[in-house]
Amino acid sequence: MIANGITRLAAITRGMRMGEYMHTVNPDIDSNFVPRYNGYKPHYKEFADALVDYQRTIDYREDESFRFTLDIPLSREIMDLLHDALQQTHFHEFEFYSNNLEREEYMNFIANCVKVNTRLKLIRFEDFKIGHLKDIDVLCEAVNSNGSLQNVIFSGRDTVEGALGEIFNKLKSKTVNFIKLERLNGLTNFGPTGMSELLSSNPSLSALSLRRNTFNEQDIVYMSNSLRSNTSLRLLLITRENPPNNWDLLESVIFDCSSLNTAYYSNHH
Repeated sequence: MIANGITRLAAITRGMRMGEYMHTVNPDIDSNFVPRYNGYKPHYKEFADALVDYQRTIDYREDESFRFTLDIPLSREIMDLLHDALQQTHFHEFEFYSNNLEREEYMNFIANCVKVNTRLKLIRFEDFKIGHLKDIDVLCEAVNSNGSLQNVIFSGRDTVEGALGEIFNKLKSKTVNFIKLERLNGLTNFGPTGMSELLSSNPSLSALSLRRNTFNEQDIVYMSNSLRSNTSLRLLLITRENPPNNWDLLESVIFDCSSLNTAYYSNHH
C-alpha cells in the first residue's frame, strides 16, 4: 500500500533529521508505486530538506560510509528537489538505476551530482540503460572531473553497440582502484588504445571486472595485448559468454599453465 511507502519515507526523513546512521538513503516510497506525478511533491520537499541537514551527520561520522540510491522513476519537479539537495550533501557512494526522465535530463542530473561531490568514492550504474554514446560522454566526463572517485561500476541493460569500448576510451586517463564493466556489448569500434592506455597508465587499478560481456576475436586480441604487460591487477573477473575461437589466447595471458615456470610468472592468477 502507498500508505506504507509514505510511512517509510517519513521514517527515513525523521532519521536524517535526528542524525541517525543509515548506510543507504533511498527515496523510494513503494517498489510497486511510481510517483511520477506531483501529488507527493510536499513529502519529497521535506525529504530533500532533511537530506541537506544530513550533511552534518556525514561530517560527524567520518569513519562511516553513506550511500544514496535512486532506483525509481520520479517526476521532473521531484528530481529538481533532489538535485538541489544533492548539490549540498556529499555522500560517499552513489547508486543510479535507469529513470523515466528524458534521457539527456537524467544524464545531466547524475553528472551534476557527481561533479560537485568532493567525498565520492564509488559510483554504481546498475541495470542502467545506455542508449546513446553521448550518454557515455556525459557520464564519463563527470567521473573524470571528480578527483575523489576511486571505484566505477557500469552494469548495463539494452546498451548501445560499442559501449564498453567507449567507456574504456573515456576513462583511460582516470586514476581508480576498481572498475566493473558488465553487460556492455563488447569492445566493438574502440580499437586497442582505450583499454591498453588505461591498464598501462593506471598503476593504482587493482581490480577489473568484465563479466557478462560478449567479445569477438579482435576484442580478444586487444585484451590480450593490453593485459600482457600489466602487473598491477590483483583481480580480473571475466566470463566466457559465447567465446570466440581464439579465447585460449586470452586464457594463456591471464594464466599460462604450459609449465610450472610460466605459471609462476603469470601476471594474473
